Amino acid sequence: MKKTFTLITLLIFLIGSIFTIATPLSKSLANSTARIEVTTTEEGGNTVQGSPSVTAIPADGKTVNQVTFYAKAINEPDSLYYPYAPDSSAPYTWTWPTGDPWVPDGKYMLKMVLEYSTGEVDTVTREIFVDNYSEPNAPASPNNLTVSSRSKSSVTLSWNPSVSDKLYNYVIYQNGTVIAETTSTSYTIDQLSVGSLYQFRVKAKDIYNNESVDDNTIGVLTAAKNGKVNSLPSISPIEAIGSSGATPGENGYSGTVQLSVTSADKESLNRVDFYVKTYESPESEYWKFPSTNQSGGTYSVNWDTTSAPEGKVIIKAVAYDSAGQSKTVTNVLLVDNVGDGQTSPGWEPADTPPANRIVGYLAGWATYGDYEIMRDLDASRLTHLNYAFAVIGDDLRIALSDPAKDLENFAELTQLKVHYPHLKTLIAVGGWGGSANFSEAAATHESREIFADSVVDFIVEHGFDGVDLDWEYPVTGGGPGTYPNPADRDNYPLLLETLRQKLDAQGQIDGKHYLLTIAGGATAGFAENTQLGYSQQYLDYVQIMTYDIHGTWETRADYNAPLFDDNGATYSVEIGVQAYLDAGVPADKLVMGVPFYGYRYNVTSTENNGLRQPFEGSGSITYKRIIQDGLLNNGYVRYWDEGTQVPYLFHAAESIFISYDDEESIARKAQFIRERQLGGAMIWEISQDYGNALLDSLYQVLKDPI
Repeated sequence: MKKTFTLITLLIFLIGSIFTIATPLSKSLANSTARIEVTTTEEGGNTVQGSPSVTAIPADGKTVNQVTFYAKAINEPDSLYYPYAPDSSAPYTWTWPTGDPWVPDGKYMLKMVLEYSTGEVDTVTREIFVDNYSEPNAPASPNNLTVSSRSKSSVTLSWNPSVSDKLYNYVIYQNGTVIAETTSTSYTIDQLSVGSLYQFRVKAKDIYNNESVDDNTIGVLTAAKNGKVNSLPSISPIEAIGSSGATPGENGYSGTVQLSVTSADKESLNRVDFYVKTYESPESEYWKFPSTNQSGGTYSVNWDTTSAPEGKVIIKAVAYDSAGQSKTVTNVLLVDNVGDGQTSPGWEPADTPPANRIVGYLAGWATYGDYEIMRDLDASRLTHLNYAFAVIGDDLRIALSDPAKDLENFAELTQLKVHYPHLKTLIAVGGWGGSANFSEAAATHESREIFADSVVDFIVEHGFDGVDLDWEYPVTGGGPGTYPNPADRDNYPLLLETLRQKLDAQGQIDGKHYLLTIAGGATAGFAENTQLGYSQQYLDYVQIMTYDIHGTWETRADYNAPLFDDNGATYSVEIGVQAYLDAGVPADKLVMGVPFYGYRYNVTSTENNGLRQPFEGSGSITYKRIIQDGLLNNGYVRYWDEGTQVPYLFHAAESIFISYDDEESIARKAQFIRERQLGGAMIWEISQDYGNALLDSLYQVLKDPI
């Protein structure tokens, strides 16, 4: 929804849309001196963090017409290079925002295509490693690694497929050394010695070149001269029994935990050893438990988590038979002995729902952490909830982006609506990372019918009250898989019209009104590219993304969502809102976006308390994290900017500037909504609040009719 797209970038895309992203059919330049420069974490290195600058350096003496920047995961095919907006003015520099979920840690290939005035074309590439997080970005190992056949000189391994959706291939290890890679789920190793013991392990490798961390090693004997072999040891997955962690919703453990595995064939086992290490540490740091308890076919150890650091750990159990053959199983657990200070649930339900729209986006991925829908989501202060995100498949039908988690969350939303029957839920489609295939879905009468029919089926099947389209962005392109397409301008209202007709037809059958809404970029350009003054007739309300006005993709630290322009010093929420009103969106249909997050910058100058100063490192930060970590009690000073009506934090000793919204600024924005008689407020993103303090600030101002 909000992901990294600025007003400036949108303007660049508007300009860039007149260019083709394909490489021209021109002669390539021989003996080029062109190169790519990147701001890395160390001099001469290849590792980047945050939002590095990526610059194309043309060949000596050449005049440039245009440069296009592309990026892809190292193991993706060249057809999946993602193009950024072309640039025709020196310096040819792009800010590349890295980090989850769109650019996770791993290896990438950057490419620059330089088109010279001579007609020559230069293509230069550079490998880069993204490293933002302490924990490795690792795909899951394939499980059930076993021996399907063996002889005196060969072993055939087989395994279940990895569950990773970014799988590239499998890497085969023999005695700790890589011997092969394959895309199959079996592999035969030849030229082995008779009656000898070998260690085999299969790791999954993803498109970012990351390999598995969890261990599935097996110890295998080749057949003896008489051809006799024993079956491998067999043990269950590791189970953990102990007290719940101190932080509600974290699913961690605190205190003493019993770790155990079981075997139905205990007579064949010689012993079982248990090991533990922190998730991010190397395998050489596994610590072996001194002894293992056995009771029948159960093998266990007692683990005192208070001796371990907070965070993820890997528990490993290795079962051996008398011949030395072995089977390894692992489990990732969370040590959680120290609470985060947040009460549960930390809020009291409101007596009545708000009289004006308060729409909250819930990101599906937020529920992988400590956020629980039934415990933490304050639906009493919301009118609508948008679940983010579904996507559009290559068949032009709506599709789940995370099937297992999404279906689990949908079931909880259904329960939530039983407790809060006033709440309307919508499935949000697209977002920055999921807007691919919108152009195709909108392109023809047939494609619009296919998409609209699938949406109706989806919301009826999963109990939603409507659909919210977050196409980033029509005409200009934006997120991965999108591209500039001038035809989008005409097709956008046609897509909305088709959806409106299909939803109304289903509503006649079901005796209810199904909602149709959008979220749009906060610019006049977006309003023009979607004919918003005309298109709005098909919508129940229009959400404007009045945030990410500035961010980590820029070169200077600035405000994320300034309400006013401070006498022309910045673009503002007010300007964006006025652009939609000028385009013809009725005020009572316009729902204004407010962010529950901000941006953190390591500025290089303390001038002006870091505001609009250059920075070397950056990243997003939620309001929850600001309060949870007690930043205001740890060296940060809060300042209020009167010209923009937003706060910021500055840590002078560490030169850290944080742009964010707090209870005061959120209340001021809610008051702005009342003053301008707008249609309500929209939140990105509801789980980023702390104890629902920001949500309550909106509610207190908007609970009564405007």
